[in-house]
Amino acid sequence: MENPTLATVNNMLGLLGERRINDLSEPHPLIPDALAKLEESMIAVQADLWWFNVEYPTLFPEAVTGYLLVPNDTASCDSLTACPHIAMRGNRLYNLDDSTDVFLHPLRVRLHRIVPFDDAPVTARMHIAAKAKLAFQMAYDGDSTKAQLLAREVQESYAKLHAEHTRNAKANLLYR
Repeated sequence: MENPTLATVNNMLGLLGERRINDLSEPHPLIPDALAKLEESMIAVQADLWWFNVEYPTLFPEAVTGYLLVPNDTASCDSLTACPHIAMRGNRLYNLDDSTDVFLHPLRVRLHRIVPFDDAPVTARMHIAAKAKLAFQMAYDGDSTKAQLLAREVQESYAKLHAEHTRNAKANLLYR
């Protein structure tokens, strides 16, 4: 099975009639741009909270500094308690109520992360890839017929992603 990133880049190159590559490190002038479009799409899609990129851990202050550190792939972090109000400052949390980044107690949070493309669920990868292909095609080709087909692929992949999100989030109007 082909690496998802490599497969997506090959699909992007194929839109322009370019030959497939065997490795992302090959010296092809369009690979960096294809990877950039993929990264942009990945971040744009995952800017929303999906079932696969949200966690609810309890963060513990570091023993020496009292800092509550968040992983490098954190997009946002919210406190699950009424107080303190927090914000991310770099890779650590900041207490907005007390104007400090030193915490004395553990804090339960909602951690919104940006999951690497290859680790994302299939439906998320499909939607991210569809958005990336459309952006790439518009930047280099601009063929309106291809753009319409790719836009439809974006819509269809979003519908599948949203349906899976609804199933996994166990959304049910009866239990709201």
